[in-house]
Amino acid sequence: MTGAQPTILHRILISSGNSLPLNIVESNSVALMRVLLAESNHLAMLPEHAISCDARQGRLRPLPIADPRMSRNIALICRDGANLDRVALDLVDCIEKVGLDRCNGVVAVNDNVTIHA
Repeated sequence: MTGAQPTILHRILISSGNSLPLNIVESNSVALMRVLLAESNHLAMLPEHAISCDARQGRLRPLPIADPRMSRNIALICRDGANLDRVALDLVDCIEKVGLDRCNGVVAVNDNVTIHA
């Protein structure tokens, strides 16, 4: 663990009566984590899409964590009036599609109003 604040994983483990493993590897490199996972018996917290190819090929297996503390809101922000090129627009479309798939069509919740796609 780094820093003074416990991570979400730490809080989930502690609240379920478990403790963190003694040896922890932290990395910002998804590629490094995928190699470590494929060549060991370690566990890692990665977005499911980061290992989808490995999962399809049977090298890695996602273990779903059903805890509301693992959900998060994201936003894509760009400068007002910016002209996005085709690659950027494709990225926006991809993010929107994945977001809609992950939220089962609920695209906004504000006060007591829920908007469905």
